[in-house]
Amino acid sequence: MYNYEKAQSILRFWLGIESLIPNEPPKKGEYDKFSIYEYSTNDDKKLPWLKIDKLVPGNKADVIKSKNIEESNEDAKENLKGKSTENMPLYKCFFGIFEVYEFLDAFNRKTSLFYSKKDDKECIELKEKFRNRESFVFYVQIDNNGKPIAETFHLNMFLWMIGYIYTTKDINSVKEGDFADTSGLPQCVRENFKNVRTGFEGYDRLCWHLKEELAQRVEKDENTVFDLNWYMDFLNLVVDKCKVKDLLSEKIQNVRIKVSKKKNENEDEEEDNLLFNSFYIKDLKEISEKNENGIGKALKDYLINDARTKIDIRKEENNKFVLERLHPSKFPQGRWPSKFPLVFSQQLAVNSIFEYLTDGGIFGINGPPGTGKTTLLRDIVAAVITERAKKLVKYENPAQAIKSELKYKINDENKEFLFYELDSDICGYGIVVASSNNGAVENVTLELPLKKAISDEWDKYLVNNNMNLFRQIINSLFDNKEECWALVAIRLGKKENRQKFVDKFWFVDKQNDNQEVSKESEIELDYVNKNIQSKKPDNIISMQKYLEEIIMGNRDPVNWEEARKKFSKALKEEEKIRKELEEIIYIDERINKLKKEIGNITKYKAEFLEKLKQIEFQYSDEKRKIEEKINSLREKINNLKKNKPLLISRVASLLCKNNKYAKWAQEMRDLEKELQDSESYIKKLENELEKLNREKSQIENKECERRKELENLRSRKQDLLNELGIAENKDSNKLLNFYNICSEEKELISPYGITKWIDARVKVFLYALYLHQAFIENLAKQFKKNLSLSVNILKGKVPADNSIAWKMGFESLWITAPVISTTFASFSRLFAGLNKEDIGWLLIDEAGQAVPQEAVGAIWRSKRVVVVGDPLQLEPICNIPFVLEEKLAEKFGLQDERKKFFPTISSVQILADNATFIGTWIGEDSDSIWVGCPLRVHRRCSSPMFDISNKIAYKGLMIQGKREFRSSLPESCWYDVKGKKFKGNWVEEEGEKLKELLEELSELSELSELSKRGAIDITKDVFIISPFRDVVEKCREIVKEYGVNLNKIGTVHTTQGKEAEIVVIVLGGTTEGARAWAASKPNLLNVAVTRAKERIYIIGNVDVWKNKPHFCDCIKFFKKVRNDKLIYQPIQGGFSNERE
Repeated sequence: MYNYEKAQSILRFWLGIESLIPNEPPKKGEYDKFSIYEYSTNDDKKLPWLKIDKLVPGNKADVIKSKNIEESNEDAKENLKGKSTENMPLYKCFFGIFEVYEFLDAFNRKTSLFYSKKDDKECIELKEKFRNRESFVFYVQIDNNGKPIAETFHLNMFLWMIGYIYTTKDINSVKEGDFADTSGLPQCVRENFKNVRTGFEGYDRLCWHLKEELAQRVEKDENTVFDLNWYMDFLNLVVDKCKVKDLLSEKIQNVRIKVSKKKNENEDEEEDNLLFNSFYIKDLKEISEKNENGIGKALKDYLINDARTKIDIRKEENNKFVLERLHPSKFPQGRWPSKFPLVFSQQLAVNSIFEYLTDGGIFGINGPPGTGKTTLLRDIVAAVITERAKKLVKYENPAQAIKSELKYKINDENKEFLFYELDSDICGYGIVVASSNNGAVENVTLELPLKKAISDEWDKYLVNNNMNLFRQIINSLFDNKEECWALVAIRLGKKENRQKFVDKFWFVDKQNDNQEVSKESEIELDYVNKNIQSKKPDNIISMQKYLEEIIMGNRDPVNWEEARKKFSKALKEEEKIRKELEEIIYIDERINKLKKEIGNITKYKAEFLEKLKQIEFQYSDEKRKIEEKINSLREKINNLKKNKPLLISRVASLLCKNNKYAKWAQEMRDLEKELQDSESYIKKLENELEKLNREKSQIENKECERRKELENLRSRKQDLLNELGIAENKDSNKLLNFYNICSEEKELISPYGITKWIDARVKVFLYALYLHQAFIENLAKQFKKNLSLSVNILKGKVPADNSIAWKMGFESLWITAPVISTTFASFSRLFAGLNKEDIGWLLIDEAGQAVPQEAVGAIWRSKRVVVVGDPLQLEPICNIPFVLEEKLAEKFGLQDERKKFFPTISSVQILADNATFIGTWIGEDSDSIWVGCPLRVHRRCSSPMFDISNKIAYKGLMIQGKREFRSSLPESCWYDVKGKKFKGNWVEEEGEKLKELLEELSELSELSELSKRGAIDITKDVFIISPFRDVVEKCREIVKEYGVNLNKIGTVHTTQGKEAEIVVIVLGGTTEGARAWAASKPNLLNVAVTRAKERIYIIGNVDVWKNKPHFCDCIKFFKKVRNDKLIYQPIQGGFSNERE
């Protein structure tokens, strides 16, 4: 049963966590396309708006220390005279920069809330987490005249919340959130300043009143010079109202300014939102308010998820359950046109998803690196698109899908524009791929439309059958840099991506189009003139132009009836093959039963015949004896008859008891009875023998019937196999009867991976896409209106409260491009107008690296959620002190569930796995973790990387799927380096060993040809990583002369999700504490070794690492070699990731 109170506590707890995460201002070098300047009261330079001619936005990032020089109003005005405001800069200002650790340490000195002594582990953790981290007091935009734009004022919620806790001396303040000192501030606040609604009433009120104060100061000082002192005066007021004056040093008398072009719509939205405390506070607040009235099945399961008994798919007792999930009837009808079908665990996951998420919910998949996550997601996409096509094909006329005409307004416009409401039957199939990692979602959606994402065979099929699937349009999205096959996915998310998509999808050819346009395009064309500069290539076309050509009769739409027939035919062919496979399965099951039955019959028959033989022998002997007895009795009776007394004796017998006749009569009766009994017994024996012979005939007939049925079934199976183009042999038996194969071999098999069925399922998907294209083209007028609505939504021109317009805009876009990608950070803005369960499918990738609260808004908006990731990769980063998190959890009653809900410990993946009843346990006893439906076949890493990872992290769960081959690369090894020269975590001698290794690899790189297997290019194929940042910096200095790409050097955290042929791990770690941190969990070493596809080279002191957790297991996979270069080396050999 859903526990509303607990769910509310979790949501409010996460809301509190988000309020305590420090914001960071932009840093030097962080944004090359903007200029960043820093000023303080100790500097001697003018503020930028007092010398506009000196600063031009777009310069290389630089930090200029300067001091404000007092200028008169006249001087300032003279300085601005004659300057055009058209290209004037806009100043985005972060006032009151401070060090987070110093701030929190000062807070602790006053409260002792975090730790008692400097050497406490809590203090060390706090220092490490916030080392060199900055935050700020408030943010505001300033125009080119130096005036602050009051409505852009944003107070740092982290600062306010710490001040609140400091004032009350109670962590419960986070739960209450009602603190606001507005004394002395204007009490009457203009309405447009009240747009801040975070869920913390006190914070919201203080922001409103501070905005009003700032606005009134500007109005009052209309003719003043807005110098640093003017702003510092306001800064001091803000600090005072947040009650943090005692916690901040005088160093905060400063401002960091990011210069950008005024009203520049191309500026990155996510970058702008650095000022926000969280991308998730608004969603968490609104969802917690809606919680009591229902938040959707997926989010309920995500929050409260332990009710159902878990089924461990690796246990033999659950084999039947697993195999039932892999019956052909459970397979989706559509399949991605890839070269290889899914293998056992992948198919189990996909089939289970479509079985258990029919009515909504959440499903977790454990997908370690190299296990085919992207391949699996592609099959899910194909299946969902196919399901919508099965709805579309029911319309005899596409116009039947249009339910009504509706209108919407553009922001601040009085005009109304038309759009069409779609039938609800074809809604709810939209797919969103989301992640906290921008690279992860782009890897999925940028790859899906590319030709290389499908096999050459199927690309040729599409070309030969004239199925263009909007190729020209998707090619425009890729600037023709990559050849695409279909418009199946688009990258949205942040504002920059949305704008690029709109430019290329809708407007790419509008600037060269001289034809008259409709009124509803006027606003769009205004946008085009401002944003489209380059001339379009000749071989691409926008979707708007494409639809206009159909409307004008200059382009023929795909024939609807033809598209319906082709899709229906593909469905029927697939269904026929599916039924044939199901029949083969039934036949196999029946054959197995018949074999057992015939075996039992044969055994019983043999036993019966033996028994019958004995009975017949006994009967024969007994019959002979009885017959002899009968003959004897008959003889006696005959003799007795001959000696029958005379009549006088019979009369006498009536007069006396011992008469001779009476005795004779009695003897005759006795003999006759005995004869009758003997004859009856003989008859009984004959009946029994006859019965046994009848039973013998029945057994023989039954055996004959079963053998005949077996022969017929075998014949029918052979006919079916011939029909399916399968030769009955060992390999085909594996595909059809995989349930009898051992676990490891089974994982490498594609269940029912029959070429004919695979091809039929692919055709279903391809004709489903073709049907979508036909649907759009035959409703060109309606889709032009609806996609125009979609474009206006993406441009931020449609109010989010017009939910039906937003829903139809996105549903129309999803029919056109079924998959949309975004990060969680952009989710609430991209889908601002969508409500609970409006999104059909949410696919979360790299979920092990996302903190639990990041996904709440996305899950709430989605009906079905598939979560893919690995909790044994690096954990998500949550910048909040653990002790503060722990104390906050106590206030919400969650202190005993830290593994689930603590953002510093848990992840989206962990919660999704807990909500998934199909999975397995990794590890033993208290250290074990439950993971959702696991993908077990690994195809990235050769040994020893695979072996190390499988041992330290997955406890033998993984199965090697990479074929072995010989390589010319030096064997993987651990270089045992005993260092004496230390600086921080850097060991000088390890650096020297790194040089030697790079020298050796450079020589190989020069000698090898890149086209040959085993050849390397040191500039591309080598990653150098370390657990420690200072070690990485030293490595960067070393590698420059060897040509190693500096982007391929980093900490383990920065290399997650990447891979290289060769990885060099420079361990460093000069203190016991540093090494203990690196070895505290398997995650760090697991990520490090699994970046390497072919070779791993570890540089470090074996003696100090061999007794550390996980590293002690790692060293066991290297054998000792007496050689100056290679100290610990594995057995030779490599692997290929090419599938059999």
